[in-house]
Amino acid sequence: MHRHYPPGKRRKTGLSKRIEDARRILNLSQPEAAKEWGVNVRTLQDWELGRNAPRGFARAQLEKLLAEILGPAAATGKKPPRAPR
Repeated sequence: MHRHYPPGKRRKTGLSKRIEDARRILNLSQPEAAKEWGVNVRTLQDWELGRNAPRGFARAQLEKLLAEILGPAAATGKKPPRAPR
């Protein structure tokens, strides 16, 4: 079943949450982060709200950026592997 959300009321994805978390860790507003990361403010807003997601090269670059800010495990949304006993 496909859910329809009202405009501006999308369900956040793991990626959108990580983007917002990274921006907040850096203590940047959306306009500041958009300028720093080289994207349009509206694009960043759409990513954070889960309306849209980057693809291809932009996605790869964003994942690298998130890894630098959040750490490798948080950037991928995956838990780090367990250490052997």
